[in-house]
Parts: sequence; structure tokens; C-alpha cells
Amino acid sequence: MSINNYILNLLNIKDKNIFIKQEIKEIVIKERNYKIVEGFLTYNPKYYPCCEIINQSSNYIIKWGYRKNCIVKIPKQNNCLTRLILHKQCFYCKHCNNTFIAETNLVDKYKNISNNTSLQIKLELMEKQSEKDIAERMEVSVSVVDRILNEISSRTVLRHHTLPKSMNWYEFKATKDTKGKMAFIITDNESGNIFDITDSRKFRDLEKIL
Repeated sequence: MSINNYILNLLNIKDKNIFIKQEIKEIVIKERNYKIVEGFLTYNPKYYPCCEIINQSSNYIIKWGYRKNCIVKIPKQNNCLTRLILHKQCFYCKHCNNTFIAETNLVDKYKNISNNTSLQIKLELMEKQSEKDIAERMEVSVSVVDRILNEISSRTVLRHHTLPKSMNWYEFKATKDTKGKMAFIITDNESGNIFDITDSRKFRDLEKIL
């Protein structure tokens, strides 16, 4: 196994188009220790999604420098905060005279929090703890944790085209970031599944889900 593949496995990075520098730096920022890993993302694209031109030769799509210093938050290594400084390959399409940036499954486009970190936040949300504690431990904002929680909730809450034959309605104290002081939950009495959860018990808000 090459040193590059060894480091990728150590960091749990599956994208083989990322090439890591062998030197891993350790620095202190605001009294916190960080491991800084530097790497390059490059490959030969098969086509350009915008104009759908197929890259048959170097006459179509060429490499056009790098977008440097893209900081990606990745999970801790040995309980030490870790950052990947990723230099992404730029490409130039001679067919439409546009440029585009290399993409990776490590992190979604226009984001700096790795998918592995998002997965770790989801695992943390399974435990009984506050979003603030998770955010501090993962060194992300509370809004990031809240957004991931909302994504999970939107897939977990069961949606139906019709109302259940028998329903349970219950109001409970909501969090400070909701519309009202009381939230509302609706469950299917027969199956026990959650039908919907709203952040307000007001009639005009409940009308939207009925």
C-alpha cells in the first residue's frame, strides 16, 4: 500500500483522486490543537456537465490550475481537531469557454463540512444531549447541527396523502427557535407512527398540514 493510500485510509477518505502531502502539521489556534492535512484533488474528467461535451482528447477539456486552500472539516484524529486543506483542480472547456472545479464525494459542492463529519453528527444526535454540546464537540455552529436534525426529521416523519382514520393530538413545549411557545404532534392511533410535527399549535399553521 502506498503512503498516500495509507493516509487516506487513516482519515477514512474513500476518494482515490485526492493526493495527500506526507507532512501533517500540528498547530495551535485559540488554545486548541489542530492537525492540518494538505492534499490535492485532481483527475481527468470524462465530460463537462454544463455543455455535455465528452472529453475525448486534450483538445476539449484541459487542466487550468487549482482553486487553492479549500478548508474541509473532517472528523477528529486521535481526539485532535483535524482540517484538510484541499486544493481543487480547475478545468477549462474549449467547447464553451467555461471553467469548472473538480468535485469529490468527500464533501458536497459549496460546503466545507465533510460527509463523514455530517454522519458523525447524526450519530451524536442519537444520544440524549443538547445541540450546543454537539456543536462545540464537533466544532461546527448550532445551526449546522439543527439543519442536519431537520433533514433527519423530514425523512423520519411519515407523510400520507390522506389523514389517518384515528389520530392522537398533543401539544408540548417547543424550543426557542420555533414560531410559538408550544409545538404540536399528530400520530396515527392505529399504527403508532408520527403523522406530522409542527412548530406551532395555531390553527392557521395546523391548516397547512391538513
